[in-house]
Amino acid sequence: LGAYLDLEPTRLDETHLRQMERILETEGMPLHARRRRVSAWRKFLRFLHERTSALGLGAALIQTAKRESHGDRLLLGLVALVGLRLCEIAALEGRDIRPRKRQIVSRFGFRIVPLHPWIESLFIEARRREPIAAYRPLLPGPNGFPVNARTLHSRFSRTMTRLGHPGLKPDTLRREASELLTRMGTPPGLVQAFLGKDRGRPIAPRRGRLVDLTCLRDRINRLPTAVGEVAKPAATDG
Repeated sequence: LGAYLDLEPTRLDETHLRQMERILETEGMPLHARRRRVSAWRKFLRFLHERTSALGLGAALIQTAKRESHGDRLLLGLVALVGLRLCEIAALEGRDIRPRKRQIVSRFGFRIVPLHPWIESLFIEARRREPIAAYRPLLPGPNGFPVNARTLHSRFSRTMTRLGHPGLKPDTLRREASELLTRMGTPPGLVQAFLGKDRGRPIAPRRGRLVDLTCLRDRINRLPTAVGEVAKPAATDG
């Protein structure tokens, strides 16, 4: 699209998409084909904008979410700082939190992820109010029963709307965290495992059936939780 209009991809916007749609119409492309083509371009431009935008959105959201409920802050942190998908968060129970080892066991995602200090402080705050039951959902619904990923997505969307970012998707924050890990010198295979996109390939250490990502503890601990913090590169790999 950029080559056709003689523009840099980062300079393209919705106006250029409409212009290109009219060009395709004059060339005789059917309506259904034009819609598919423009939809694909729009999705790519949205992805490109999210990837090239300034990092720090996750830290800004965490900083402004101080007045949100404990559950909403925990949901935000698990997405932005631990890289868990909503389907994994929905399956988490109290027994999956290992505070002494400072890690979370995602049975749905078959991986072990270290706890970020900010999330660890949320669990300490929660334990002061009531103990975390072993088989109780970590983020239950209003009736105390487990919820599915679709319900969590609606909850995440409402939280983002209150924080001034309507339409923001969880994958945007997960990709931002992966970009920060990449800038720290994390191997690509471990970044893919952090995103849960390793597809079973042996690209990360394993502990039985689970992918063990505790080797990323030092890097994950440096993910920023406030505007102005900088994720410094790691001195050594490991």
